[in-house]
Amino acid sequence: MVKPMIHFDWKIRARAPSTMQAPSTVFAILDRTLAALARVGIASPRLDEHVLLDAAERKTGLIDFGHANFCEGLRALLDSARRDVAFHAFGRLSFYQFVVNMLSNRLLVRQAHKSLSGNVVPLNPPIIITGLARSGTTFLHRLLGQDPNSRVLRLWELLQPASAANGAGFHRLQTDLQLRLMARIAPELDRKHYVRADTPEECLILLASSFVSLIYFAMAPLYSYADWYFQQDLAIPYQEYLLQLAILQRSTPNRRLVLKAPDHLGALAVLKALLPAAMIVQTHRDPLDCLHSVNSLQLSLYGLMVREVDAARMAKANLQQLAREMARNIAYHAAGPNNTCHISYQDLARDPMGCVQTIYEQFGLPLSDAFEANIHGYVRQNPRGAGGVHHYQKERFGLRDEEILEQFAPYREHFGQYL
Repeated sequence: MVKPMIHFDWKIRARAPSTMQAPSTVFAILDRTLAALARVGIASPRLDEHVLLDAAERKTGLIDFGHANFCEGLRALLDSARRDVAFHAFGRLSFYQFVVNMLSNRLLVRQAHKSLSGNVVPLNPPIIITGLARSGTTFLHRLLGQDPNSRVLRLWELLQPASAANGAGFHRLQTDLQLRLMARIAPELDRKHYVRADTPEECLILLASSFVSLIYFAMAPLYSYADWYFQQDLAIPYQEYLLQLAILQRSTPNRRLVLKAPDHLGALAVLKALLPAAMIVQTHRDPLDCLHSVNSLQLSLYGLMVREVDAARMAKANLQQLAREMARNIAYHAAGPNNTCHISYQDLARDPMGCVQTIYEQFGLPLSDAFEANIHGYVRQNPRGAGGVHHYQKERFGLRDEEILEQFAPYREHFGQYL
């Protein structure tokens, strides 16, 4: 067990000198308070498999976790947490609560599925947006969500899908309060990725309850877990993902889900095998810009969880993970025609309406006057850079541009027309 911190002490190690925004006063006070409570046994979360399972069972009053395959992922995650991560008090509690919540989701989804006696209505063919992280997927997702015939999933729904299907207002309020506190703790995150309880968010969250998901590596430097992830068969995790989507769709059965997650990039073969009618949209951007932006965002996220961030190691791991996902993606596209719609980041920034028209034309979807008006309104109300400029300061991560370009040479060769 990591010794709780007495004083807030957050460091960044990198091969090149770097500076970092100091932690907020709110964060420092909160972390010291949690550390003091842990020392007297009041808030001392144990990252132990049985403790976590018991906590989820007590929270929900349920005991059926469904398919036992998740246990291997949970053990790999906890082993990586012990080996790779030195949580500070706030981070340890946050990680514990997230894992308990994801275990609780397994119980709740299983209960919801049984209550339907297996009669879950098949998914309407969704639009699924993917691409390198920071390649415009969020902007495009929120644009397509302006269609009255479509439905995007809000963060509060994704965090607890079985409860959201029943309109759990308390859960939404709780999520909103937590995110407002987070904005006080780490105000720079809003410039990098603005999110609140009601903003559309990545459906990757639905994979977290399978415990085969890169969302955990996005939260904390769980290096050995990320390596373990890339050795796994994704079929069962994605089956569970689709079940949750079907449960969520029940409240709006006549609307099309619009989903997005960059981490679908390396899983398109699995997704299309399980959901052949899915409409895939892939965004493209210069990998140099993507990597520097990913590293900047992830550094802020890691700072909320751990005592010390090795920025150079984190950046190297991100490069390797994204290159792995892209290699799988290229193999998927090289295997034959697949009716993916490809969108350039530059085109999306220059002509959002034109990109939406391209997508709808390719998939034979009607583009209504109301949808078009909504898009123009959304673009006017959300001008680029309105939330602040995200400065990458790439020198702090120790990655040479040549190193990134070498790893992504196959991507640039295969998709160069969109870059």
